Amino acid sequence: SIPYPDMYTTLLRWLTLVELNWADVIPFQCIFKEYASFYLALAVKTLFLPAFAIVPVVARCVAFRLRRPPAWLEGALSKWNALVFYLLFLIYPSVSAKVFAAFQCQELDDGTSWLRADFTVPCYDEAHYALMIYAGFMALVYPIGTPILYYWLLRRHRVELDALRTNQMLRVRLLQQARARRAYAAMDGT
Repeated sequence: SIPYPDMYTTLLRWLTLVELNWADVIPFQCIFKEYASFYLALAVKTLFLPAFAIVPVVARCVAFRLRRPPAWLEGALSKWNALVFYLLFLIYPSVSAKVFAAFQCQELDDGTSWLRADFTVPCYDEAHYALMIYAGFMALVYPIGTPILYYWLLRRHRVELDALRTNQMLRVRLLQQARARRAYAAMDGT
């Protein structure tokens, strides 16, 4: 109910097209009828990226055991890590929303409380407390851990980023000088 600026809401609308929210599209209720609930959806959404990111770790362990790892392995692992980074960027909003949804309960008129994201899940029983502990851990990993990871990566590469920024400022200055010279030449020629 907060009135955001039009530019911001338009940007959010476009970002939802790019956001990877595939776990909500897969019909878990049809595939796993007895297990399908908010619990399974939360587990799939939060464990997908760690399972995907473990591949380079396993590949490095296997390559370490080999006397001569293949030459292509380092390039492939570097591309895999970049893919993991981009996937983290794309799934961050939907996974964070799913994690925080584990804490939102709705109390009904009869006095019972149900999970707002899935009204088949009762709140404040043993299973829900376990879900909240898991979601609390995943809140440390995704909504809190992802910005910390981005901060750490930016701080780690700040020298390279400063060099890029300086290079970009020099490039802009050269372009401005070239435009000024062209404009002066055009004025002088007429």
